[in-house]
Amino acid sequence: GLTQKHLIHGDKELFQHEMKTIFARNWLFLTHDSLIPSPGDYVTAKMGVDEVIVSRQNDGSVRAFLNV
Repeated sequence: GLTQKHLIHGDKELFQHEMKTIFARNWLFLTHDSLIPSPGDYVTAKMGVDEVIVSRQNDGSVRAFLNV
């Protein structure tokens, strides 16, 4: 039979629902700023189905870019 884990991870309708209600509508944690302490430092992270690059800028700010 199917386990609960399989039902949750294999449910395409649930996946689409989560993409719309969680990833498309809410702020998401991508990384902690301590992981990119210096200008030019970066990390990659997944945001739903998209890969994102988070980088420390020369002025000290942090920016995130879709990796397309």
